Amino acid sequence: MQKTKLGGRFWLALTVFSLVGQVAWVVENMYFNVFIYKMFHATAAQISLMVAASAVVATLTTINTPHRGCVFAEYLLDKIPQAMRQRIADTYNATLKRLGDENPGFLAAVTDLTASACEERNAVTPDDPGVVYESVMSYCEKAQHGKFPLNMTHPIVRYFDGRNDGLVAVDSAKWGSRFTLLEPSGKRGISHGDVVDLNRENIPGFDVREFYVNLVADLKRRGF
Repeated sequence: MQKTKLGGRFWLALTVFSLVGQVAWVVENMYFNVFIYKMFHATAAQISLMVAASAVVATLTTINTPHRGCVFAEYLLDKIPQAMRQRIADTYNATLKRLGDENPGFLAAVTDLTASACEERNAVTPDDPGVVYESVMSYCEKAQHGKFPLNMTHPIVRYFDGRNDGLVAVDSAKWGSRFTLLEPSGKRGISHGDVVDLNRENIPGFDVREFYVNLVADLKRRGF
């Protein structure tokens, strides 16, 4: 089998993408915790109670979630030598520790996002027949629709996984009995950062706050 030599720009893009994915999840989790605290003034015990109460679930709606994993992550782990993978992991783990993650696991996180790992996980964790599963996804047609660094990762994900939001592919996010693809009225796409309101930017045809309000209102209207 003939091996293709990959240039420095390609490896740089791979490295940046890996860091972006890890940082994105850390930022999202930190932002969600701060949001809960500010909106509801909840204590740690109250937040724990909310999590426990969520065990009784009638419906689950995921937003821009890679249910079927990422072909790119699979390629990344297959092509990068073990020694290089470990050096990259050590560097990113040190960075994530400084960001507040007490026990970061870069390689484990990347492995969990591979298409094969997600396929295995989906097989052993089937949907509960008593729960209604739905999913929502957005996308950017052009890399410049997303801000740095998603504008750099968008074309890489597109090459391996097709239409995406800068991190997650549309096909990977489809799950459940109802799938909603967010498509703004203007030319501006909706990136992964836009959906979590990371950029605090008003997008023509898409109000992120109204989106979440309407999402919950629709679930309530349908009796959930």
